[in-house]
Order: sequence, then structure tokens, then C-alpha cells
Amino acid sequence: MRILHVTNMYRPRLGGIEVFVEDLAERQASAGHEVTVLTPTPDTRPASGSGSGRVRVVRAPVGLLHPYAPPQAHRTALAGAYDVVHAHLSVISPFPTAVARSTDDAGIPTVLTVHSM
Repeated sequence: MRILHVTNMYRPRLGGIEVFVEDLAERQASAGHEVTVLTPTPDTRPASGSGSGRVRVVRAPVGLLHPYAPPQAHRTALAGAYDVVHAHLSVISPFPTAVARSTDDAGIPTVLTVHSM
């Protein structure tokens, strides 16, 4: 199964959602799924410290022109031919909300998990 996780925050930040998404994605990849994480969180770690390599991470930083999700994020989500999109939401989650709206509108099965409540 091709799975896309969409989250506002991801490693190298360290928090509940970051750890949960990373662990879930790693477990799914270990089970044989093709897993991608889409996030605006930049990676400030050295290349050698960037995960197991089983999970593909796409970083699409937001900016002033696209404060919720840049076109690259929508293209990644819609063109990836994913079987399911899993958006991880918290109190304020503009990035995953915008991408999930696009994937749902495109008919891609989309799951929302609300964290931190």
C-alpha cells in the first residue's frame, strides 16, 4: 500500500506528533508499505542523521505566498498515486488541512487523526 502522512511538524523537531508520525511511518515501512511523509518542517540535521531511509520525507516549506500549503505540496499529494492519505491535525494545522482537502476532493481516501486534544 502507498501511504502518505501529512503533518505540520516532523523531525528534527521533537514532540508528540513528530514521534508518533515517525514511529507509525517506520512501522508501516517495515511491514512492506511504501510510505512518504509530507511536511513543511525543514531538516537541519546532517544527511547521515536523517532517519532509516525506509520512509521518504518530502519537505515543502510554506511561505508568504502560500501560507497554508505551497503548490509543491498539493502536487506531491495528488501526483503520488497514494492509496491513502493520513493527515495529522492539532489545534492549528493549516498545512495538513489544506492538503487533506485537496486529496479528499480528488477522491483519494483521506484519514484525519486529531492529536493534542
